[in-house]
Amino acid sequence: MEVKYKISDQVRVITNEELKKVALVNPVMHRFVVLELNVFNIIEKNLEAVNNLDNKIFDTFSFLKEKKFIVEKNDKASPLYSFPQKFTYAIFELTNLCNLRCITCYNDSKPENKNILTTKEIFYILKKLKTYGIKNIGIGGGEPFIRSDIIEILKFCKENFEQISISTNGTLLTEKICRKIKEYEPTLIQVSIDGFTPEINDLIRGEGSWEKSIKGLLNLKKAGCNNILVKPTLTKLNYKQIGQTMFDFAEKYGVKVAWSKFVPIGRGERNMDKLILPVSEYREFLGGAYKERIECISEEEAKSYVDRYFEIHKFYPALYYCGAGTTSFLIKPNGDVYPCILLEDKKFFLGNILVNDIESFENKFVIPSVDFFTSCAKCDVRYFCCGSCRAEAYYKTGNFLAPNPSCSIYKESYQKILWYYDKRKLLEGSYKKILLELCLS
Repeated sequence: MEVKYKISDQVRVITNEELKKVALVNPVMHRFVVLELNVFNIIEKNLEAVNNLDNKIFDTFSFLKEKKFIVEKNDKASPLYSFPQKFTYAIFELTNLCNLRCITCYNDSKPENKNILTTKEIFYILKKLKTYGIKNIGIGGGEPFIRSDIIEILKFCKENFEQISISTNGTLLTEKICRKIKEYEPTLIQVSIDGFTPEINDLIRGEGSWEKSIKGLLNLKKAGCNNILVKPTLTKLNYKQIGQTMFDFAEKYGVKVAWSKFVPIGRGERNMDKLILPVSEYREFLGGAYKERIECISEEEAKSYVDRYFEIHKFYPALYYCGAGTTSFLIKPNGDVYPCILLEDKKFFLGNILVNDIESFENKFVIPSVDFFTSCAKCDVRYFCCGSCRAEAYYKTGNFLAPNPSCSIYKESYQKILWYYDKRKLLEGSYKKILLELCLS
């Protein structure tokens, strides 16, 4: 008796009539495949009689079956939405004390703040995270290196968590401190510099901060730390300068460079009119930052960048943009817990880790999957951007389900990647063009 098949219940079928293509998307297994529309139609019509398929199309059917896009008709796939989930990642702000007073700060950190948590309390929290089963931890502040116990904390994290990242302004990184950092080297050391010249950086972070941050960066390199990411916050004040100089900066100092978009909370909210970057200027930044650079490289270099992009970014479908409140959470300098660093309003309060069990935070806050965003319902790339950052949408509109402010940019880029990029058969001579599209996403 011939086996009958069906498209898996987990799979979403997205059709592009203009290009005569179909994307089969499984956001649970994080897989997708793009087929010619006529091939898909033939397979779909013969799912209950696959022996009718010719050899070439049967090979495609076999591939889809192997990857579970197609399953036996009586198959019961695991549900799309599975709760409760366990936390795997925590961000721990050790202090709200900082030696700088950056105008973009989401935390309102400043020199006159004080440490709230004692060393004993911090280690109580870290041990609690380990016992629960947290695998990865991010250390931040304030400025974590303002604490005298920071190296002791790094040592414990290195010995008890799989991955550790730490964010710093770099101004307190002496040669001695950097040698200790190397000894208990985090997976990632993120240094915040908000401009790649003293004038721009110091306008945002305070006079003299550029020189101190660069000295700290050089001390890290001298100590042998290579996993350094410099990450400016994009604003009206710096986006043009960052776009023009970030590649040169990365090469000069031997570091990676990324950026985050300014979100108007904390001290940043009071300065939002002069800081917040309109979508049109964000688009200008993305295009200008890469176009000139890409035009100067060879197709061979572009090919290596394209391959590396997909290794790093793992372009794949999902139901959720991030795990805020479901697989990750934020610990504030007083022990209060929130879903993420951008959702610290009292309405998002989950509890206090000094007095509450971590289990009590589980799924107290759940952002709906992209399936529930009405604005995304007809979008062909909704499972790739997943609606993008919900906190950005919330602070812009007051609605978690509203479109992200930069939706039009993301949509355009993801569409080009989904429908035109084929890792198995890329047209010769088109790498530079595709690289530019990738960079815009």
